[in-house]
Amino acid sequence: MKTSKIIEIIEAYAPKSISDEYCKRFGKYDNSGLNIGGQEMEIKKMLVVVDLLSEDIDFAIENDIHFIWCHHPYIYGKISCIDVGNIKGKQIEKIIKNNITIYSSHLSLDMAVDGIDDTLAKALGGEIYDSHVKLSYGSYGKISKIDSTFEKMKVKVEKMYGQVQMVFGREKISKMASFCGSGLGEEEFIFAQKSGVDTIFSSDIPHHLMVLSKENKINLFALPHGYSEFLAMKEITKKIDFKLVEIFYQKGKILHQ
Repeated sequence: MKTSKIIEIIEAYAPKSISDEYCKRFGKYDNSGLNIGGQEMEIKKMLVVVDLLSEDIDFAIENDIHFIWCHHPYIYGKISCIDVGNIKGKQIEKIIKNNITIYSSHLSLDMAVDGIDDTLAKALGGEIYDSHVKLSYGSYGKISKIDSTFEKMKVKVEKMYGQVQMVFGREKISKMASFCGSGLGEEEFIFAQKSGVDTIFSSDIPHHLMVLSKENKINLFALPHGYSEFLAMKEITKKIDFKLVEIFYQKGKILHQ
């Protein structure tokens, strides 16, 4: 399969326009899309990562992989100098020399139908029925109906993601909200609260929101950012038909904070 066809398939699932339109509407920034490369060639293998690390680049080179699909953009902010004397410069040099294309689906995949946030919400057992377009950085919030208890959810979450930080407010769980990645801000918290949510899932949660959660008796689970999104991305990749392209997954150690 050609490079352009791989990108076409990815963008059919998670259109780059989602990220572009969101950033334009709210004055935000993202770098979904082509990060490096794009040269037309036959792609037989693809590496899927949440964060592209040195080990992944070396693995791609050693295994003749010429397409890497990232969640978090490999190039995010401005690069004014490529210095091959530092780690990033050496990585970029390797990527270009070995004809590797790096494509990122960040906010586009977060917000897509059956994207990161949908997949995370469904994995937690929620039946999605409402969405909230975020007014701050991140994706949609998903409101889901569920019939569970705090203790049952605690066991489920720890089985899926390992030890997680949590605030306990209520035992009965009937309505939950998920904001993938760093998606939970004050406006999102207020939206969830007004929606009658008793349990919230997100990552990188500010301390003052944990305090608010405790005061308002709302359960709050702080999932590991990279690891939770990586598991969702693996599920998403299984749904997409990349024909005869062999899929590999991140080899570098995913941050579990």
